[in-house]
Amino acid sequence: MEYNFRSLIRSLEAKPSDLEILKSLKSNSTPNIEGSSIYESLSNYKIIMQKMLATAAEEEDSHAQMIK
Repeated sequence: MEYNFRSLIRSLEAKPSDLEILKSLKSNSTPNIEGSSIYESLSNYKIIMQKMLATAAEEEDSHAQMIK
């Protein structure tokens, strides 16, 4: 599953216009529910990655303080 999601991200990075299309889809329209779900998943993924980076930076700082 993660492999497919990463492939999707790479594909959208290569074609930014496709990402703009996903952003413009209205979630209340039946055919666009899947598209808006994909965009929501991408947004959540971005938040998770930002949190992981912040946590890693905090851990590195605390590790450096422990070494001192």
